[in-house]
Amino acid sequence: MEQLLKQKLKVMRKKLRKIEQSSDAAQQQQETIKLKQRMWIATGLYKYDFAPEALKKVVENQARIGLCPRGYMYPELHLSTDLPTELKQMLLRAKVFES
Repeated sequence: MEQLLKQKLKVMRKKLRKIEQSSDAAQQQQETIKLKQRMWIATGLYKYDFAPEALKKVVENQARIGLCPRGYMYPELHLSTDLPTELKQMLLRAKVFES
């Protein structure tokens, strides 16, 4: 798995260098941001094992304000669909006292 990540990142870095050598500044900036976003998603997916949907949501949110995500401390990545253990226990106790 880690080997696959290294290979993908190596290819993406080569593409990034080619983009940086191009002359069109506006197109260069857009392509650089897109490639960095894809690198961020690949790292989060293979190294940190985050859900692809959550990673894409962070990228979309950051893209709206013209940024590329940095780090992996975004709430979207750490939210779970399950209720917290304390809340589950509280709901179970409430059901017991209802009957």
